[in-house]
This record gives sequence, structure tokens and C-alpha cells, in this order.
Amino acid sequence: MTGAPYLRDLDDVRRNPTLDDLAIFHKLSHMMPALHSSAHHIVEPYDHPISHRHLAITYSSMKYSDKTFMGMTTSPKNAEDVLDMCAILFGAAFMEDHPVTTGNCNGNSPLVGDETMLGAMRAFCRRNQPVLCSPFVLGGANTPASVPASVAQLNAEALSALAYAQVIRRGCPAIYGHFLSTVSMKSRAPMAGTPEISMMNFMIGQMARRYGVP
Repeated sequence: MTGAPYLRDLDDVRRNPTLDDLAIFHKLSHMMPALHSSAHHIVEPYDHPISHRHLAITYSSMKYSDKTFMGMTTSPKNAEDVLDMCAILFGAAFMEDHPVTTGNCNGNSPLVGDETMLGAMRAFCRRNQPVLCSPFVLGGANTPASVPASVAQLNAEALSALAYAQVIRRGCPAIYGHFLSTVSMKSRAPMAGTPEISMMNFMIGQMARRYGVP
């Protein structure tokens, strides 16, 4: 996972995480054979100011694991900073032919790609680094309250993002992704683990295979 605002430590205290805590999580993810990525800010390191927090998170990802990690896409500038750090570590020429980090770019459902995400996507595509094109879907809130209609909307948004990535740089690696939840029709609260999410996950996987994209 990414971005947890709290953790519960070994003394059973619920508190704000620090950069040292994040380093421990990066080490743990590195040691787990079932995990192929160390993510990025597994927990939010509150002891570093937001203005340069992304630099500390990226450095921790690089220092404590050699698994692929997700680069920060919280702004176009932050994405450029991450990619500049990758160029220092791996070499700019190496990055032209090898994926070394991944950018997660969320669309704003319904049918909107904001400048923050699109700017970050452009930064990753220009360096030929993979982008995860993930519409941010809350079924029943920013989509119709129907499984087929929600998937149809998500599919349109994901395909438009994939197409946009290829407009920026033809052949840039891109992934059909999604951030998917459902919303309670009673409380309007997001709900994870519902049967509808499982159905939509299966349908989305089938769509990606139909289009021949990862």
C-alpha cells in the first residue's frame, strides 16, 4: 500500500510515521519474495516538509531496496525530480531502454485528466519510463451505480490515458490500471472488499487482455 497517515509501532502506539519508519518498510518489502516492488511512500514521513518530502522518499526507495519502485507523481516538478535522481543512479542512457521506476497517474472520474497528473505523465513518458494509467473510480459516486456502466466509464478513461501516453512518446511503456472502490448508497462512504469490486476487477482484466496491454 502507499500513503498510510498512521502506523502502530511495536510498543502498540498509534502515531505519525517518520522517514526512519519508511526505511524499515522499504527493507521489509525488499526481503519479501512475494513482493516485486517496494512501492514508494508506504507510510507518510511527517518529519520531512512536503516541499522536499518526495526527495527523501525516493532516496529511501533507492537506498534500501533494489526492487522497482514507484516514482512520485504528486506534481510535474516532483516527477521530474524523481527522474533526475534515477538518471544519477542508473544513467540517462540506460533509462532510454530499461524501466527503472513507474509513475502512477490517476484520472479524475468522470472523464477528467487534471494538469497535475498529466504533467507527471508527460515527464515519465519523455524519459521512456512506464506509466500506470489508473482512473480513480468510486462506483456509485463518480460513476453510475451499476457494475457494467462503471466499467464502461473506467475503460474509456483508461484507454484515453493510454492513448495520451503514446501521443507524448510513441512506444512508451504504459499499463492499463485502475483505482477502484464502491460507495455505500446509504452513507456515501467508500467501501473496499465488496462483491461488485471483485466483479469489476475480473471485467477490467478481461478488457486489458482484449486490448493486448498489460
